[in-house]
Amino acid sequence: MQDEWLDIVDETDRVVEQQWRAEAYQRGLPNFRVINAFVINTQGQLWIPRRTAHKRIFPNGLDFSVAGHVEHGEGYDFFWPHRGSAHAEVSRRSRSVFHERNPSPASLGEDLSKDPSL
Repeated sequence: MQDEWLDIVDETDRVVEQQWRAEAYQRGLPNFRVINAFVINTQGQLWIPRRTAHKRIFPNGLDFSVAGHVEHGEGYDFFWPHRGSAHAEVSRRSRSVFHERNPSPASLGEDLSKDPSL
């Protein structure tokens, strides 16, 4: 697998540096951009795939329908038409934000189960 060149961001999502994905993980950096989403079909069914056995993190575990790192220079919207792992057409109208999180120290590790907006 080819390493990804990622934007490292501050608590306001402003790019402050770039880092190879492997190095960002090695340094324990929590502040790079990712997309995680669930896909619900027209019958209201939620698609939750299983991760493959060779994944380094949570092998064979349940996963997001669509997930990935936002690479350097890309925006969040770029991810959908070009790298959506669900192989499904996802229109701009059909997407909604369930939860958005930034890498501020106050939000890392917070208990999301107590968030009334969820």
